[in-house]
Amino acid sequence: MAQIITYTNTTSKTEDQLRTQKSQLSGAYDAVDKLRVSTPQSLIDTDFEYGQQPSKWEQLGLENNRQSFYYFSNAALPISSIAGNQANTYQLVITTSANVTVANASSVPILAIRLAPSVDNGSVGTFGNKEIINRMNLQLKELGVLSSGFFLIQLILNGVTTGFSGTFASPTQNNTFSSSICQVASNSNATATITGGESIGAAYTNSGQVSGNQSTLDLTAISGIGNAILGGGLSNTVPSSTAGQFPDGPDILYVVATNTSGAAANIVCRLSWLETQA
Repeated sequence: MAQIITYTNTTSKTEDQLRTQKSQLSGAYDAVDKLRVSTPQSLIDTDFEYGQQPSKWEQLGLENNRQSFYYFSNAALPISSIAGNQANTYQLVITTSANVTVANASSVPILAIRLAPSVDNGSVGTFGNKEIINRMNLQLKELGVLSSGFFLIQLILNGVTTGFSGTFASPTQNNTFSSSICQVASNSNATATITGGESIGAAYTNSGQVSGNQSTLDLTAISGIGNAILGGGLSNTVPSSTAGQFPDGPDILYVVATNTSGAAANIVCRLSWLETQA
């Protein structure tokens, strides 16, 4: 904090002589001699709080065998970059629970994923059911597809479905709920449809038979999905209207399979993503 300096005349006969009296340190100033305009956001005041300036550090030294602190100009440390903590990244894998038979030239949503609307203490719920609105960023990683024919796979964001058989629930691994704070829904109804929304990714599968090689699609270039500013999502039912999804709730991402084989074909998929539960 800065020092407030006052000047008064001395009792000396020389009128131009001054003495300096240091008042008590004032909390109105911070460690870099600037007037505080808000409550500090960190334990250490530095110029980084106010702009792109080097941080100021104090040097600990000995003067006459006594410890003293003083500003050491050569120790200024410019902050060139800030790196995230990857240790908080958590990877999950989910597989659809049903093998869907899709008619030729039909498009069927087979999987949906969203952030759980609310969360606390590692458990999730609908909006208002838990204390905290879930504002995590969900980053897609990979989609694996196994099919008995050729399919066009699309990722549709915030579409409107009809006939979707599944409901949103926490993903399970080895028949137990995982620590994910996302929710997934799997569809087994071959007559389910989807309209509207935005296609944010598409690719063709190369699997020609159910025992053939898996088609693996890299999704890391696709932007993450999140939640509305005010939250939302009062139900775990996959919405059949725009209510309950962004901007009235979390983004909902659908994996949609379009059969291009010329005949009915089966398909099952696996979705991988990253969560940062910081």
